[in-house]
Amino acid sequence: MARGEVDVLLRACQELMDFGDLPGAIGVLGRASLAHYYLSDARVPLELALRMECADLTPADSARLYAAQARLVARLPLEPEVADTSFDILPCWLPREDESRDLATRARSIPVDAGDAITRVIVEGAWRSVHRAPSFRGDTWQPRSGDAVRITSAMEDPLHLDIAIDRLLWDAVDALECGYRFEYDRLMQEARALAALGTLDHLQWWIRSCMVTRALNEGLPVDAMTLADEAADFARSRRILGGPSVLSIQRWFLDELRDNHSFGVEVGLTTRRRIDHPLTAACPALSMARAGLTSLAAPWAEWIVEYLDSGSKESSWLALVSISADLARLLIEADHPAGSSLAHAVLPHLHAHRHRVAIDNRAVLTLGLVARAGADLSVTLGDLDGAAQFCADAALLLERMGNPIIARTEVALAQARLALAGREDPSEVLSVATSLASGPGLERLRSEAQDLVATAALATLPTVLTPRESQVLALLAQGWSNPDIAAELAYSRATIAKDVRRLYAKLAAGSREELQRIGAGVSA
Repeated sequence: MARGEVDVLLRACQELMDFGDLPGAIGVLGRASLAHYYLSDARVPLELALRMECADLTPADSARLYAAQARLVARLPLEPEVADTSFDILPCWLPREDESRDLATRARSIPVDAGDAITRVIVEGAWRSVHRAPSFRGDTWQPRSGDAVRITSAMEDPLHLDIAIDRLLWDAVDALECGYRFEYDRLMQEARALAALGTLDHLQWWIRSCMVTRALNEGLPVDAMTLADEAADFARSRRILGGPSVLSIQRWFLDELRDNHSFGVEVGLTTRRRIDHPLTAACPALSMARAGLTSLAAPWAEWIVEYLDSGSKESSWLALVSISADLARLLIEADHPAGSSLAHAVLPHLHAHRHRVAIDNRAVLTLGLVARAGADLSVTLGDLDGAAQFCADAALLLERMGNPIIARTEVALAQARLALAGREDPSEVLSVATSLASGPGLERLRSEAQDLVATAALATLPTVLTPRESQVLALLAQGWSNPDIAAELAYSRATIAKDVRRLYAKLAAGSREELQRIGAGVSA
């Protein structure tokens, strides 16, 4: 279904109302609400909903109507005229969280017939789409999509198929956030199989976007970039309004993995307003901090503090918390006061969600483990006991997730930073991180591992190097060749060659470039 066909649905809803078929009109409106990303202006369907709300409805129809309203109110575009004219301009939405959650609660509070699986799935799907927390039963997360799978037997009604796919996808999101990676893969497979029967383009796009996360879980960032581009092309061809903001965050994350900060910096420099949601403020701010532009990143950090203190929780909450923790760490290391303020604002949230995976809106991107971000920030703040507990939590979650490469690499780097801060040997975890980060598309993680190897080597330099070896290392750091060093220090080339070989062994360096990096650290 293309975006224009949503308008057809709304016209059909109006016609059904005119004929007095309110249950049919509510069903059509519910289907349109599943595709609210298409809607440049949600006022029309909301006006239709308000007219029906005044009618004498059955409990089931009332529950369905409130569920549709909850979805529509959850994200209203602020600038419909911009969204209509240019797909590539990031739209700005205004979440009306309290109103949407109140509507979802009203829908949930209406008793419906025990055999009415369709209404239950509609109501639960709306509840989940406007609430942040995954569904729990007792102490363990469990999927809630059983009813959704059962109602797909009624294939003659497209609404039934759409709401079943929607519920499966939300269950997949919850599974991933709670660390159940293989449940995520299973639920995604079920959703894709149902979507092949024909469904809303919006749900097709959601599935395509989630495939980016699957590639990242498998440690394939290059494939993830290809899938992100394909999902963006699909969204562009269907003019799905959520497409640009999702693509921007996916591209940002994948570029950052490649140690390329230009996209995030460009967004930060050209953006004059807070677009879409706070995550699109945190991402460019972190790029700026990684690029050394701390004075430019600081104002964004101050705004994030205000948002965190407001108590609001938008749909990418854990991703925002995780990225903000990394931003705070870099600002603190650069001695900027904004770093300390952001750290204290984000720490309570890191502790509260330490057993979760940081995911972007609707799991179109997984940004690593909250506990990993907590560990790194705790090391920077000097809380080594807190960092050790975060690392332990991260290790348990990694095991449950099947040790995805990127997340495992980040945790190994955090463990190495903790070991160095505690004056312990990080060589084992650094070896793991270096090996895992050897593939294409992981240049930033590889560079961080190399920096930590150099830092570890520097910690032992005073006791392992002779005076002449220290001189040789200093000249290597300046890019000198062996013959030039021999001439400068008045030793034979053979002697200098032996010194260089000993430096390789003593400093566990794998290349001349790594020796130069270590030497540069000594000089600094």
